[in-house]
Amino acid sequence: MAPVTPVTPVTVVGLDAAGAPPHPALAPVLATAGLVVGAARHLAAVPVPPGAATITLGPLAPAVHRLAAAVADGVPAVVLASGDPGLFGIVRRLRATGLPLRVVPAVSSVAAAFA
Repeated sequence: MAPVTPVTPVTVVGLDAAGAPPHPALAPVLATAGLVVGAARHLAAVPVPPGAATITLGPLAPAVHRLAAAVADGVPAVVLASGDPGLFGIVRRLRATGLPLRVVPAVSSVAAAFA
C-alpha cells in the first residue's frame, strides 16, 4: 500500500471589519502562502508575501479553479474574508466544491453590531 500524502488545506481567515488586528494564525500561514485570494480591501490590509500569486475576488469560479490547482500541487493557499466566513460566507461555497479547508474566523459584522 502506497503512503498517503497529506493534503494541505486552503486556510480561510476572517478579517475583523472594525479593524482589529488579524488572528495570530494569519502571520505564519500568510508567510508561506503561494496563493492569496481575497477582495481588494483584504489583500491591501495584509502583508502578502512578495512571491505569492494573488487573485482579487470578483467571480468565484476562477478563484476556485486556482485554489483547486494549488491544493493539487501542494501550494499553500490563503483566502481572506470578512469577519466569520462560515455559513453565510465563502466557506460554504468553497466546501461545496470539495476543497479541504481550515477556517480561522474573526468577529462577524452582525456580532459586532450586537455587542
